[in-house]
Order: sequence, then C-alpha cells, then structure tokens
Amino acid sequence: MSSVQEYDLALIIMFNFTEALFNDYPELKLTEFDLNRKIKVRWGQTFDVEQLMQHAIVHVLRHRRQIEIFKNKINRNKKISSK
Repeated sequence: MSSVQEYDLALIIMFNFTEALFNDYPELKLTEFDLNRKIKVRWGQTFDVEQLMQHAIVHVLRHRRQIEIFKNKINRNKKISSK
C-alpha cells in the first residue's frame, strides 16, 4: 500500500470514528460555558466539544497548507537546478 493510500485510509477511519462518537452520544452538548465542564487538552488549553472539533478540522487544513508550501519549494528548486 502506498503512503497516499495509507493516508486516505487513516482519514476514513478518523472520520468514521468521529461520526460514530456523535451517533453514540446524540445528546452530547457541543457548546459549554462552564469551565469546569470543558476538556483540558495536553497542551494546556481548555475546549468544549465544538471548539475541539473545529481545532481538529483546522489542524488537518494547516498541515495540508504546509505540505503545499513544501512541494512548491521542491518544484522551484528542481527548476533552478535543471537550468
């Protein structure tokens, strides 16, 4: 299996897990204003479920952007070295 296929499979598994979480807990409160009921993550911030889901989505998009920048640099270097 290629790394692209592995990545696609990992994304599918992650999306299925997330969907199952919301199906298993249909009454899950997304927005929480009480700090004592928020989730403290390992890097020290506190989130409610909605904020945590938004962070997860943006995190994937951020890495996509980083990969695109990296690919552009490689392509520029290839063009320069082929001259």
